Amino acid sequence: MSDREALFRDLENALDTDAFEPAFQPVAHLSDGAIAGFESLARWRRAPDVLIEPALFMEEAIARDLVGRISQRIMRAACATMARWRADGVDGVFFSVNVAGRDLERADFVDEVLGVVAAAGIPASTIKIEVTEQQVLHDSGLVGRQLARLREAGVKILFDDFGSGFSSFTWLTRLPADALKFDQTIIGPIVERGRHYKIIAAMIALAHDLGLETIAEGVETEPQRDLLAALGCDFAQGHLYARALGEAGARAMVGARR
Repeated sequence: MSDREALFRDLENALDTDAFEPAFQPVAHLSDGAIAGFESLARWRRAPDVLIEPALFMEEAIARDLVGRISQRIMRAACATMARWRADGVDGVFFSVNVAGRDLERADFVDEVLGVVAAAGIPASTIKIEVTEQQVLHDSGLVGRQLARLREAGVKILFDDFGSGFSSFTWLTRLPADALKFDQTIIGPIVERGRHYKIIAAMIALAHDLGLETIAEGVETEPQRDLLAALGCDFAQGHLYARALGEAGARAMVGARR
């Protein structure tokens, strides 16, 4: 058996045994550093003391069309975590979950998401869906209708990795969105105050003109944070605040920052 075939079988077994779980990376208000929410990132609990990050399995998961099933697991786990937090008195934070492009084209996708949210007994507004430009442009008509239904139910829509490819604001006039997440590849060099700085400044201004919030990914230094805040960016996410955390660590961070 090849290494790839063995990995595929291990992934299928992990899905059958519910061995995927979320790790939570905080998203902070740039105005005051308060925690606004968390991105729910997939982790594979391969053994009781072994947690595998997506870089080691996502390529195979994509090739085998398993990403949607992994996203479903993370969605259920994130909603269950939100329910526990709210029962414990935690309010005013969100969890975002990345969605596979093919899922957006499934007729039952919206009902599935809203069913998970309802079963957890949490407000739809506490969950945000993250999609990328490449995912939504394949069939923008169908995807647009799916995203519109989610927004009508209260789920927020974030467009992820903006600026990493051939990003265009024109499709934002056709597709529903609540926020743009700027890719870390264009955030890193802004301290040089060159073209990246000017591009980010223009993108933030235009996003706000379109009524969209802005989130900067990959913020690792205080100068990056300060420049983004000065430009009016709304939120930041990155190692400056924390790496992805387990539920207990994330919960403690909410208590420390709020």
